Amino acid sequence: MRVNLAAQVFSHSVSAGLYSKISDGVLTTEALATAELVSKMDKLFDLLNSSTSNLKNGKPHATNISKTSPHWEFFNEMRGFFKSLILIGCQRAPPSIMGWLWTMNGVKHLYTNLTKKHKNIRSISTRALQQDPLENLFGAIRSNCGSNVNPTVRQFVAALKSTIFSKLNSSTKGNCEEDNNKAIVENFKKLLNRSRICTVSTLPESSLSDDSAIEDFMSSITESFDGSVGEPSAEMQACAYVCGYI
Repeated sequence: MRVNLAAQVFSHSVSAGLYSKISDGVLTTEALATAELVSKMDKLFDLLNSSTSNLKNGKPHATNISKTSPHWEFFNEMRGFFKSLILIGCQRAPPSIMGWLWTMNGVKHLYTNLTKKHKNIRSISTRALQQDPLENLFGAIRSNCGSNVNPTVRQFVAALKSTIFSKLNSSTKGNCEEDNNKAIVENFKKLLNRSRICTVSTLPESSLSDDSAIEDFMSSITESFDGSVGEPSAEMQACAYVCGYI
């Protein structure tokens, strides 16, 4: 489940280690094909996981995609590589090969459309093109549903509301990185505060200072549970329960 651990096999350090062992004679020259494959996959991972416009660790493919970046030439090279790839011992190509082709074509299509419609966009951070925040949200919703792995629409909405008010708490033990849901919660908190201020400001000034209505309401609850007016209604019981919790 840990993709980052599996991806470490296709890394620059592994490729450099293979080339070093080949030059020292520890490995035969047949290992050059493996070293080249690892090097290409490392560049592809960097290209689809860029998060900065600066040259990061001396790796040009780890920078954001721009009009003059070296990504486009490498995209064409890797598309040809995957289309001509033959897997020995497999009756048919695994879905991951088509997945790589769709991903590269999708990134290229997205960049073309964004830069064409928005002139101020000069580069794209491909690291942002992922669904970890959505998977984290679904994980938080599942934790609110208990053992119910197939909730109805109503149960899902209720779990979503509970998740939002519990500050989008999600487990960090999954296969996803933490996202910026804290910033979302802070914005949601500001929205609630603003709504409360707007609501209070629209009330008449006399009602804010007059406590008679509140006292009458509280006295009616007290009378209901004193037994002087009969059995309290279910609505009054629910109101008293909520007030007690608050």
